[in-house]
Amino acid sequence: MRWAFAVLWAGVAWAAPASLAWKANLSLTFPTATFAFSSELELAWAMPLWAWKLGVSVEDGVWKKFLFSGSGKAGYLELFPGVEFDPQTPRFLAASVTGRVPWGGGSLVGVARLEEDGFGWGISYMGSRNEPIQRLRLRFNLKRYADEVLEKSFAPSFSFLEAWLRIPLDCCLRDLSLRFSLAKGGFERLSLSLRFPEELLCGLSFWANFIVDAEGKEALILPSLAYTPPAGVVLFLGVDWDRTTYSFRGLKIYAFGFEGALGALHFRTFTSLAENEINFVKDPFWEVVTLKLEIPSCVGEKASAQTDLYFGDTGLFGLGEIAVLGNFPLAQGLRISLKLNVSLVEEKSTVGLGWEVVF
Repeated sequence: MRWAFAVLWAGVAWAAPASLAWKANLSLTFPTATFAFSSELELAWAMPLWAWKLGVSVEDGVWKKFLFSGSGKAGYLELFPGVEFDPQTPRFLAASVTGRVPWGGGSLVGVARLEEDGFGWGISYMGSRNEPIQRLRLRFNLKRYADEVLEKSFAPSFSFLEAWLRIPLDCCLRDLSLRFSLAKGGFERLSLSLRFPEELLCGLSFWANFIVDAEGKEALILPSLAYTPPAGVVLFLGVDWDRTTYSFRGLKIYAFGFEGALGALHFRTFTSLAENEINFVKDPFWEVVTLKLEIPSCVGEKASAQTDLYFGDTGLFGLGEIAVLGNFPLAQGLRISLKLNVSLVEEKSTVGLGWEVVF
């Protein structure tokens, strides 16, 4: 492994200018006095139409990552190859390549991944907003959302098919949206959606959905809505819909907040009203207030200091946790970060120091 790294370094130095970045984080947790250290080295270099990276990482003295990746173009085709190794053995873990090319009004994307015990591939088409075909995805031996081998087998098998079509309509209805999906077990879901004209009532835009789910053998009619709040207001709304009687009972506010700036000070408040349904704020809290200050530095980059205040049902006046993060550029290619996390609920505190150096 050292010999391969030395040869790669020599080749990089000869082919193109390279940069080496070192990122590290050191933390100390009280009252247990527990130390944690992580470090990451990234070697990067660029050539005409191509860029490459070699990354290794260490956590608490254990090698965690050895990854070689790249990105480049061959005509209209964009390619993103990558190879990953186990740095402790060392041994091969996976190799993958993703390709993207313009096609019609959208883009055609293909992916292939090889691991020790299996091979998978997939192809997707992403259409533009005005096209009837919005998305087509086909996967063989790949997970649905992560491009990883699903089963330990070299024989590729069908994994997933998804189609999303949007048909423009006239008069009272804006469009008809159709979604269809197949999994290994067969038919999975069929969804038909009708979108009504926007701003029917106070800026609300409604959808009418008809879903057939093979697992539950049940057809449902579920309304939904989209609402764009005024600038500076964060709002998550939902429809309170009775599935038994198919009746509309009103709107439900899941979360709300406000954001803005006073000079260089940015502020944001966010309050979750239904943590048992949607976990917007980390447990056991339901409200967070964020203050962030950005200050110009002498090296061109901005220094920043951010404070997050978490509120819940316990703690002093409901304040249960304080998190402070500061990022300070000291010179070109040199940046440090300071972290402080104080829990008033668990009586635990963490102090951290991080740095990033680019040679």
